[in-house]
Amino acid sequence: MLASIPLLAQESLARRLETAPLLRPCQHGTWHRNHAPADEKKGEFGLHRPLPEILTEIAAGQKRLRELFGDRFVPVFVPPWNRIHPAIASELPGLGFTGLSCFRNFTLGPAGGPCLVNTDLDLIDWHGGRVGRQPDDLLAEMVQTLAIRRMSPESNQPFGLLLHHHDHDSAAWDVLTNLLIRLSGHAAVAFSGPDALFGAATDLAMDLD
Repeated sequence: MLASIPLLAQESLARRLETAPLLRPCQHGTWHRNHAPADEKKGEFGLHRPLPEILTEIAAGQKRLRELFGDRFVPVFVPPWNRIHPAIASELPGLGFTGLSCFRNFTLGPAGGPCLVNTDLDLIDWHGGRVGRQPDDLLAEMVQTLAIRRMSPESNQPFGLLLHHHDHDSAAWDVLTNLLIRLSGHAAVAFSGPDALFGAATDLAMDLD
């Protein structure tokens, strides 16, 4: 999936994706603007604004992406900085979203929300200069995460890579290329697209468009 910022997305992106049929666009916030105060971590979708205003903005973003991408749009919400207040997440199904993707430890609140599939491995070292992380560190983290997952009741949960293609340096691209080559040739690995991960979400996208 390609998380696309709806109110910044341009027609050129839609044309480019016409040549990449396996790459499915989903919604990455609205403007990718930080609304959190200085003493909090960045976030576009904390409860720092009135909830109706937030939901109206999200709906406008979805409308824009549907206009751009038509039935290729997957109604999955990916919040900037991987942060969204559970109260907002619980409202996403009412806006037509059937999927939500954040990072590793995010969970829905008591009110629930759409189907949640998080990513697990970030290739970028944001605090060490916004550079690609070292292969040994990434491998160790990946192995540890998978080992912990196999001990849990949800051991069939997919493993997701969190990419930031605008920020990838040569080290990040090299790691990604080598990792995908190794994984694609492994008998125990099966790649999944949004149709498998968010089956109901992609079906809904086809029905609505």
